[in-house]
Amino acid sequence: MDRSDRGGIVIVGTGLAGYGVAREYRKWEKSGPLTLITSGDGSFYSKPMLSAAWSAGKSPDQLVAKQAQAMASELGARILTGETVLAAGAAGKALTLSGGRTIPYDKLVLAVGARPRKLAIPDSSGAFVHSVNDLDGYRELRAGLPSGGRLLIIGAGLIGCEFAHDFAVAGHRVTLLSQSPLPLQGLLPPGLARALRSALEAIGVAFVDGDALQSLARHGADLQARLESGRELEVDSVLSAIGFDPEIGLARMLGLEVGRGIAVNAGLRTSQPDIYAVGDCAEMSGRWLPFVQPLSLAARALGQILAGKDVSLAFPHMPILVKTPRFPIAVLPPASGAQGNWSEDSQPGGAKCLFRDSDGRVLGFAVGGTHYPDRVELLKSISGGAAI
Repeated sequence: MDRSDRGGIVIVGTGLAGYGVAREYRKWEKSGPLTLITSGDGSFYSKPMLSAAWSAGKSPDQLVAKQAQAMASELGARILTGETVLAAGAAGKALTLSGGRTIPYDKLVLAVGARPRKLAIPDSSGAFVHSVNDLDGYRELRAGLPSGGRLLIIGAGLIGCEFAHDFAVAGHRVTLLSQSPLPLQGLLPPGLARALRSALEAIGVAFVDGDALQSLARHGADLQARLESGRELEVDSVLSAIGFDPEIGLARMLGLEVGRGIAVNAGLRTSQPDIYAVGDCAEMSGRWLPFVQPLSLAARALGQILAGKDVSLAFPHMPILVKTPRFPIAVLPPASGAQGNWSEDSQPGGAKCLFRDSDGRVLGFAVGGTHYPDRVELLKSISGGAAI
């Protein structure tokens, strides 16, 4: 067994969170051992761009900003690619990798992201379903879809709507399958959700609601999707966008406290000394925030903490931006438990919804289309930070 004695900082994951922590750490600590471990190839790219690349004229390869070797040079780090963690112990402060190495650490960062949920369909049907959780999955989806091809997207949440918009604008025939008649249900007030649906339909997205996928079968060059209602659709490719769950397998291996995600405090510390978690795998005070802005703020804070800075993470108000450029949306949900009501102002091409308490104070908002620019002033009007 090959054992390295480097120790130092070890980061598992080379997504935006892992690389974000490493970059911030190197701003403050120029030397010292730094190792990043990834099951992929270690290339640096913006994962949020996966759902907006096609209409932006970007190929999968064009999304890559830097390869692993360039990142290793920039960070003064060792980057181990194509490796998964087979065994780990908090007491021994070491990881055993699939390639046979044992990697000791002084401080360990889990930046392992989230995993796609699996569709509840027969295994043989699941073989035809794509999920996009990284650049490789995105490459496979695009490679399997001919020009002007028919794409069935299952799930009308954030990812499903963004991919539906992107592929429709790129000239594909998109069907969005959802149990709900309104997209982004639970995130958007009904008026804005209806406006988003109309905007997606205007660019060619066909909605099939109140139904679910039962099975898939190959018929020549086509896939035949059978729905629970008995309806059948012929498509070229299927994308599952029914959501993600934090990746907690390694955390359980290390004996860490987990809820929905890996439990961390305001210093990103887990329940075990010298182990931290950041990004889509982590939850703070019971809140899971799988969005770019909280991820970036947390990665910046953790990089400083690892460099010995006294930092406690507090999140400001952070609107969620929906990447549907023909009808862009910004939504700041009211805090959990907030008392009040939504008011809606909808016109052709835009919608503005405000959540007010009994005193008329705005506690949340959702704006789209022509009202999208209003997000700036609305955010200013909501005073104070929403620290977790």
